[in-house]
Amino acid sequence: MSDSPPHRDPAPVEGARLVGWLELFYDLVFVAAIVTFSDAVSVRPDGDVIAVVTAAFAAVWWIWMTTTLFANRFGADDAPQRALVLVQMLLLTMIALLVGDGLGQHEGYASIIYALLCLDVAVMHGREVNAPAGLGALAVARRNEYAVAALPLLAAAFIEGPARYVLWGIGLVTIVLPGVNYRFGRASGEAPLGEEHLVERMGLLTIIVCGESFVKVSLLASDGSLEQLDVIVLVALFVLVFSMWWSYFDDVPESGLPASVGAQRGWFIGHLFLQVCLVGVAVGYAKLLRLDLGDAVDLDKMLLTVSPLIGMYLSLAVVGACTRRSPRGPLLTLRVGSAVALVPLGLLIWKADWIEVDAAAIALALFALTHGLVASILRRGTRVAPPR
Repeated sequence: MSDSPPHRDPAPVEGARLVGWLELFYDLVFVAAIVTFSDAVSVRPDGDVIAVVTAAFAAVWWIWMTTTLFANRFGADDAPQRALVLVQMLLLTMIALLVGDGLGQHEGYASIIYALLCLDVAVMHGREVNAPAGLGALAVARRNEYAVAALPLLAAAFIEGPARYVLWGIGLVTIVLPGVNYRFGRASGEAPLGEEHLVERMGLLTIIVCGESFVKVSLLASDGSLEQLDVIVLVALFVLVFSMWWSYFDDVPESGLPASVGAQRGWFIGHLFLQVCLVGVAVGYAKLLRLDLGDAVDLDKMLLTVSPLIGMYLSLAVVGACTRRSPRGPLLTLRVGSAVALVPLGLLIWKADWIEVDAAAIALALFALTHGLVASILRRGTRVAPPR
């Protein structure tokens, strides 16, 4: 086994679809919506609020992922397509504001807006039903799925109680299940997925989420006079976010997509949970800023800070296991082991009165930095198989 060469940004492949300017704009609006979601948890970090916000994140992320795959497969960029994307961006912003204000107060409106998002996606695909090379059949299927899903979602806006949640479930299953089971049309002659475009698009969204996580806490620290604890927590978060960036971008982008359809699904879903956890890290560190220098970290704040880190390493383990890098064992063991090691570290932060909030923030940042360093060393003993 030979060592992999030093990390370099992958060279563009001739003919590859890379991310367009409208897609990047779309990602920025999407992440702004994510920040609104995180604010809802920051204000009221109860279990039911976290569950609702996470579910809403997953629902809008699915729309983002479907639109990304649409751009990857069809490449439409005319005036009607741009109008559809802009409408979708507006709807995503509106649903984020409703969730941030308290979904329980706006369930009916949120249901209508999500139905409109589904109709937007349906129209996108409906414009491509005559596409060649098997893509037309995919466009017809997606058009029908999203149009049908909009019906129970619209009905749910006018029905209250448990029946509303049943209708939401029917609508989501109608779009999620076919997407999860789809095999990218290999039997019907579709070309393979545009790997370079997908890797770059997912990487861009991940790095924007990392940046927004740091900005969120920075804005909270600047709300009032800047104190010693603010500086310590901000520096610790910066180191932590850098370590996340290091762990992801030294590995995942150059490792590519696997050939297996099942592993590709794992790659996509792993990114969903990774991005949720990145937002959660910002929420946890924002809560540390609410304490005073010398305070201990109570159980609630420890869970809010450590749990997203555990989820981040487990998500990174899933994503890393669903690439073409081999052997997978060393990095997989490191990531799962890091998640496990955070459990006793979190308990120590909670139980030990001598570990104050500043020391806790620094300890978690150093833990993440150490993980990034060890991962970089282990990566040198791996290789990436060429795409098939």
